Amino acid sequence: MRIIDTVIGGLIGAGFGWLFCSKQFATWGVQEYSELLASVSGLLIGAIIAFLLSPYARTRSNRRMVSPYGMIVSVLAVLLWLIPMGMTGSFKSKLYTVPAVVRNQYRISCLFTHSSKYWHTVHYQVRLNGQMEWIEGPLEGFFDLDIFGYRSKLNRIVLASRYKAKKGPRKGKVFGRNQKRLEEMGAFIGQRWKEIYPEDPEVKAVRFYRVGHKVGEEHCMSRDPWSRPSLDSIPENKRELIHSFSLTPSVALSGRILADEPPDAEILFIIARRSKNGPIVALKKIASPQFPVPFELGKQDVQMGNKWPQDIWLEVRLDIDGDFSTKSPQDWSVQLDDPIRSGREKLDVQLEASQ
Repeated sequence: MRIIDTVIGGLIGAGFGWLFCSKQFATWGVQEYSELLASVSGLLIGAIIAFLLSPYARTRSNRRMVSPYGMIVSVLAVLLWLIPMGMTGSFKSKLYTVPAVVRNQYRISCLFTHSSKYWHTVHYQVRLNGQMEWIEGPLEGFFDLDIFGYRSKLNRIVLASRYKAKKGPRKGKVFGRNQKRLEEMGAFIGQRWKEIYPEDPEVKAVRFYRVGHKVGEEHCMSRDPWSRPSLDSIPENKRELIHSFSLTPSVALSGRILADEPPDAEILFIIARRSKNGPIVALKKIASPQFPVPFELGKQDVQMGNKWPQDIWLEVRLDIDGDFSTKSPQDWSVQLDDPIRSGREKLDVQLEASQ
């Protein structure tokens, strides 16, 4: 029986070692065999403990209130469940060396351990092209999947992305993945607004607010079931601006490219820069152009990682060989000296032969 107990203890130890110590070995610099070493270490420790305790576990006594196996299970429950769960709930311990599947069970066990002082609603506003005032956007048609009544996908994404930089050039502003998520959702709102309200001007800017409602005050659902208060009805001091940004318009610049008796060329490049000799913001390529060439520059032409600025410097090049990286004396080009404001229409640009 002692051999059986030793084998059972070794298997249990190997399982616990693999679950709880694999990442710990990795943090010690043992990356390649961390799981194997954790399992073997757990197996040896479990087997040794089982071998030593087996004689006592197999003996009977009228003085014991708890069987040895019951004592072992109780100790394991305290060490592997109650203590980590208490650390998670009371001290916000991350326990990153514990596998995520187990760590998440600790967190689930600690739900609702603290009373809430506030409940939050999330609101968004849009500014349409050519208008100055902000309009609060609806949930219907944009974020229809309601969770827990007033909570929607809008709440989930904005509240998860509200964290701001505490230092550096972006102090007090959202950054990184949080900023990207919010701006991608803003782009979705702009596109969806165009589909639902085709007669409205294009959405120019979007901003998100979080509003804290103190527990014990009037609940929004007391006014209308499964609803939320409008942003206009909420005092300014209760609103927290999460992020405000402009959207790249679908057409930010339009006009014609003119040329008098130009040579036959492969590609016409239309280039928008952030400054006169600065980085490229947007690039459009028109193959085998026939003059005059109408053009539009907008969000579909913006280079990855860029946002359309308020002013751009425009360059146009008729490229003989079609290779953007090379310039030929036969190329025709023009670079405007003055910046052009976003939204400009009916712009005429005259191409000339290179000097």
